[in-house]
Amino acid sequence: MKTLLLIAFCFFSTITFAQSNTNKKIIYRPIFELKTEVARAGTAFLLVENNNIFIVSAQHLVGTAGGLSKDYTGKEMAAQFEAIKLEPLDSRFGSLTAKDLLSIPNAKAIEGDNFTDDIFIAPVSAQVDSEPFKLSGYRPSIDDKVFLFAQVNNQTASYHPAVVISSEEYELAYLFENKTINLRATSGAPVLNSNYEVVGINLAGGEVPEVGVVGWANPLNSIKKHISNPKPLASHEE
Repeated sequence: MKTLLLIAFCFFSTITFAQSNTNKKIIYRPIFELKTEVARAGTAFLLVENNNIFIVSAQHLVGTAGGLSKDYTGKEMAAQFEAIKLEPLDSRFGSLTAKDLLSIPNAKAIEGDNFTDDIFIAPVSAQVDSEPFKLSGYRPSIDDKVFLFAQVNNQTASYHPAVVISSEEYELAYLFENKTINLRATSGAPVLNSNYEVVGINLAGGEVPEVGVVGWANPLNSIKKHISNPKPLASHEE
């Protein structure tokens, strides 16, 4: 069941979101600019903590999953990172560029069952015109309803319901209601609870025989660890 498909690219109770509460929360397509190459892959979103706004995505996108020559680690980013640019998946909002990066030396693509190191975070100093997400205060439980906020099949970004099947310190796994969902390009997208709060970063997924389409995420505890005490890695002048 833990066989993963990296994605660069419901015995479910019904919960109806009030769209008026979410119409300024959006996701972005990230462009990771390094000194020697550029990756265009996956998804990114904005997160606010203690009045600080961060760009959050998946570290494995800065690698072969994003079309690069190698998988870059957080430690290597200190010498390579130039900027991250965000293109909104909602035409009402503008693009965004950040040239700072948080220091996460252990950041790297998924290895084994530990998802917590596959994380990319950049602080935002510019004004934003969308509404950042907030982090949940608690980890979801087995059978809780969660939602992947992502664009699939080139349609409008929307909330894709799933139910939690594993919630551990190092892993969040969820079974999608849609048995044919195409998860391409959803790495880095937010996984939300019913209050629109982030409970994880979608990292991988695929069809598990006799189970269905399962997604795996970096759970909120690792996100919280980095944004609660942010350590800048580098700063670049305009």
